[in-house]
Amino acid sequence: MRSLPQAGYTNPAFVPTQTFYLGLPGISSVAGYGGSNSLSYQQVEELKLEDDFSGRSLLDLRAKMKDQNWFTGGAQVDLLSVGVRANARLYLRYRLSTKVVSQIMLPRGLALLADEQFLKTSNSITLAPSVQAMGYLENSFGASYVVNQKLTVGANIKRLTGLANVHTEHLDMTLKSRPSEGLLQLEGSMLAYTAGYDLEAEDDESEKYEEITSYSDIMDLIGGNSGWAADLGATYQLTDKMQLGLGILDLGTINWKNGAREYSIKRASTTFQNLDEGSLNEDNYRAEAFADSVAKYFEPQDKAIGSYRTGLPVKSYLNITYELHRSVHASGIFFSQMYKGRFLPGFTAAINKEWGRRLGTSLSYTAINGSYSNVGAGFSFRLTPFQLYVVSDNVLGGIDYKNAKNVNVRAGLNLVFGTIKKPTKLPY
Repeated sequence: MRSLPQAGYTNPAFVPTQTFYLGLPGISSVAGYGGSNSLSYQQVEELKLEDDFSGRSLLDLRAKMKDQNWFTGGAQVDLLSVGVRANARLYLRYRLSTKVVSQIMLPRGLALLADEQFLKTSNSITLAPSVQAMGYLENSFGASYVVNQKLTVGANIKRLTGLANVHTEHLDMTLKSRPSEGLLQLEGSMLAYTAGYDLEAEDDESEKYEEITSYSDIMDLIGGNSGWAADLGATYQLTDKMQLGLGILDLGTINWKNGAREYSIKRASTTFQNLDEGSLNEDNYRAEAFADSVAKYFEPQDKAIGSYRTGLPVKSYLNITYELHRSVHASGIFFSQMYKGRFLPGFTAAINKEWGRRLGTSLSYTAINGSYSNVGAGFSFRLTPFQLYVVSDNVLGGIDYKNAKNVNVRAGLNLVFGTIKKPTKLPY
């Protein structure tokens, strides 16, 4: 929504309509999102895996899965944000946020363990599950600069402090069926890292975690997990009514040092008897033998390491906005995220209406992650100096969350002062 300072979160070249704004600590912007390209919560719940983890339930699960099943999630809370118009060309801003991002991939092949058709013929499948998750603090200093009547550029420079991380460098497993012998063969290797809270700390070392009582204590504990990132953006006025914008966010890395550990499995292999629909019940000896073999031959070796480095999920937003009326704007946004080799594109079409200076509304449609039923809405209400807002890209997902595959919502309360009016004579 164009009336919100947070509209610039997708493009640092965006110039807020307010002369000055202050994001109230902890409540100016609270956002959360989640998504899946295959399973909804309702579909998993219907299988009742916690009550009946059997071959039949695995086969039912496999029928609903894709070859690669991605589950993403994240959250952002702004601890402090402020922006001010320095002059007719320059707008300055600062933001302190805490962010959490996660991405998990489960291959469909995991559900082949009890597939009789797979077991009856000689087959080989590659299993490469992946887990990426991190939490970090972000100190962002940015500016938007009006170059001329058509072009505005912007950038944010961000200092990052890592809180915790789980990073799968690689986890490659191959499952082979050997029907003539009635056996399955599992072989593979793994390399993964974690940082943040040291799970292997000795009792005397762990006392330092219990003595955390202030922000400075936290920074002393995690200060070694540091990095830098940048956001870049530009807008170009194609005509009096049409504007093109491009924003590229989170170009950077974090070096994880505090509590950094490496978990590795060298190339290992084991065989076990074929499983069938009844083999995965708790009392079945084949299931126990399978679990024992995996635990014996694929137990990770862990050790403390100096540090390791990970990148951030890089996001891009290409948008075109058309002014239908002075108070009505239509826009189309092509967006994407690149994280650990996965490219996730999407598209949003939206229309925004300003009902005077106090009320703003929006209506949107989003296609993402193989989901095409995401109808969103938002509103902002201004009672000077307060501005309250709620925006979601899937309103129905909030109501019928069990069947939703994607949801993204942001809400908050700003203090806003002044309004930048479009000048009749520009300072060029």
